[in-house]
Order: sequence, then structure tokens, then C-alpha cells
Amino acid sequence: MDAYERKARLYPAAVVIFPLTLLGLLLFSLPDWWKGLATFAAAGGLHFPVMHLVRDRGSSKQSALWVSWGGPPTTALLRWTGKTNTIQQQQRHAAVARATGYSLPSSEDEAANPTEADAIYEAAVDALRTKTRGELFGLVQAENANYGFRRNLYGCRPFGIAVSLLAMAAEILLAVLGLRNVIEVSPVLMFVAASSSVLWLAGWVFVVTPAFVKRDADRYALALVLAASSIAKD
Repeated sequence: MDAYERKARLYPAAVVIFPLTLLGLLLFSLPDWWKGLATFAAAGGLHFPVMHLVRDRGSSKQSALWVSWGGPPTTALLRWTGKTNTIQQQQRHAAVARATGYSLPSSEDEAANPTEADAIYEAAVDALRTKTRGELFGLVQAENANYGFRRNLYGCRPFGIAVSLLAMAAEILLAVLGLRNVIEVSPVLMFVAASSSVLWLAGWVFVVTPAFVKRDADRYALALVLAASSIAKD
């Protein structure tokens, strides 16, 4: 498992099932016959199957996010539309053109045929991605992993909400059963765990949003485009 897979796939999987992992750890206070399930959850046995779900869910949401943003962040960054610093944009275009061999559209060309201009930008970005793989472009790789983490986390948002609700309900139920001496469990610990699940639920609802993803998508786009200058010099 490389650094990207850990950051963009394993970590979101761990975030999704964290409430159940915490519940599993707390279940060690129950009688022995519960401990097999608790060990499985606490050891993270669920993380790896969830990684595949994380990847697929994140990829499925990406196109819809790009449409809502007006296109891929890298394409938007290369467009003339909306840019006020034309000197900076000229420098970026020149660097990308030298690094990839693609002749990027002028502002007039883009205005005349935006669809064709976007197609050229996307082709140039694909070439740029190929050229920025490896340790020499650590910042690009780090920002790509950060974006992948947030995108995949957003893709798994419905599951994260469901898991948080499930864990919260289970913890409240166990706390009540503990108070009534039906099972041997600490009601205080269960109520604390339920509070943690509530906070986790709030994070999914209010933090993991399209804007949350876009911030790192824009950072990755900028890092990728700026790397063109280093490639052009070489």
C-alpha cells in the first residue's frame, strides 16, 4: 500500500467506521462471548473491504462535483475566463505549453470555442499528470492525496452518517441496559461514546461538503500547474 492509498483510501475508510471501532473497543468490558466481535472491529478488520467502497464512491461523485464547479479545477485554472491577472495567466500557459508540448488557446480562441479550449486544457493536464509522478514532485503528490482523501470522504458521506447513527443508537441502548443491570457495561462510557458519535455525525453533516472537497481540489490544481515551470526548465 503506497502513500496515496493510505491517505486517500485507507484513512477515509477508518473515518467511516471509527464510531463502530470505538464501540468495539468499549465492548471489551462485556462478557467473553462478545469479545470476538469487539476484537474484529477494534483491529480494523473492516477497513480493507471499506477501502474498495471508498474508492468507488469517491470516483462516482467526482464528475458531479466537477459539473457543479463548472469543470475540473485544473481546467478552470487554465481558462482565461474570470482571470484578472493576464500576465500571470500568460506565464502559466507558456510553462504548461513548454512542459507538455501542447499549444494552449489564447483568450480569443477560448472565447470563440470554449469546448475545444477545454479539450486542449484537459489533454495538457493529462500529460502534466504523467510528467509529475514520482518523488521529484512531492508537493503535487501530497496535494493529490489530500484531494483524494476529501473527495472519497465526501463520496462516503451517506455511509458515514448511517454508521454514526447506528453506533449512537447502539451506545444509548447499551447504556440503558447497563443502567438496568441487564448486561455488564459502563453506562458512563457508553454515554461518552454516544456523545462522540453525535460529534462524528455533526462532522459528516456540516464539515464534509462540496466546499470541503473543493478547497483541496483547487490546491492540487495549483500545485500541478505550477510544477510545469520546473518541468519546462529541465
